Amino acid sequence: MQAKRESFDKIPLVDIGPLLDGTNKKAVASEIRWALSNVGFMYVNNHGIPQDLIDSVFHVSREFFDLPLSQKTLLHIKNSDLAFRGYTEPFGENTDPGKTKDLKECFDFGPEGSVFEGPFFGPNQWPSNWPEFRELTYGYHQRMVDLAKKLLQGIALSLDLSESYFENFMRNPISVQRLLHYPPQSGHVSEDMIGIGATQTTAI
Repeated sequence: MQAKRESFDKIPLVDIGPLLDGTNKKAVASEIRWALSNVGFMYVNNHGIPQDLIDSVFHVSREFFDLPLSQKTLLHIKNSDLAFRGYTEPFGENTDPGKTKDLKECFDFGPEGSVFEGPFFGPNQWPSNWPEFRELTYGYHQRMVDLAKKLLQGIALSLDLSESYFENFMRNPISVQRLLHYPPQSGHVSEDMIGIGATQTTAI
């Protein structure tokens, strides 16, 4: 096998509309193949997620992070054990312990579960008396899971596989949705206190 180096000057934008409506799945698969083989990333448009839903989720996310810290910590992620659902305060995570403190706060949720089932699976924690927050963010999460499954169909086709090839791997996916708030910083920003540090990986 021989690899051919392709040049690019921007992250490709792939119109996935014909994949979603079935009018030209193979053409979209070809674009996905090029983007992920040569760049490793891609933007997508015509993804079917309504802009008003996206805007509403951003709005309630801002409202959540504007709540007093005392209210947010009632939903602290430590309450959920290894299900990893709930709120993480600024500096509560440290991605690069040798260098930085992560100046961010997060709220994690995923598929609803009534009891703890294992790592990443269990009950979500939601603000009390705020059904709109739960409805909007969880509705968005479900739409994004459906979109991810459609994208996997396109990726399967891009590999000359059946579009259903990955379905068995997505029967009970770890689909954690994370809302993030990076507080603004001005002036000189020290490298040891930024939004999120570099992730360390080790090759074996």
